Amino acid sequence: MEELVGNQKPPAADVKVAKAQLEEQKLLRRLLEERRPRVERGLQEEPEREDVAALRQRWGRLLDEVQHRFVFLERIVPAAQRFQQGADSFQEWLAATERLLAQLWGPRDAGTA
Repeated sequence: MEELVGNQKPPAADVKVAKAQLEEQKLLRRLLEERRPRVERGLQEEPEREDVAALRQRWGRLLDEVQHRFVFLERIVPAAQRFQQGADSFQEWLAATERLLAQLWGPRDAGTA
């Protein structure tokens, strides 16, 4: 699990990629939640051992990282969608404006420049 988390790419600005990352993060959270009871039971055995304490710390850090990224992606996806909608609208407006300007200026003679 740590390797999966460590190999994740930074959150994407592209809507499709960000949505895919969010779905991947949901799956990772679900996998961790499924394993949580078994892992935490194992970590409660011999809590005074140093290696168990280190494992408990790593487990907590893993859960925190996964949750933090999930919350971050949940915030990024709507922002990326709004940005994409704005960019699409702007591109449509720009194309329409370019066509209008081309019509207004009309074809020019080669000698009237």
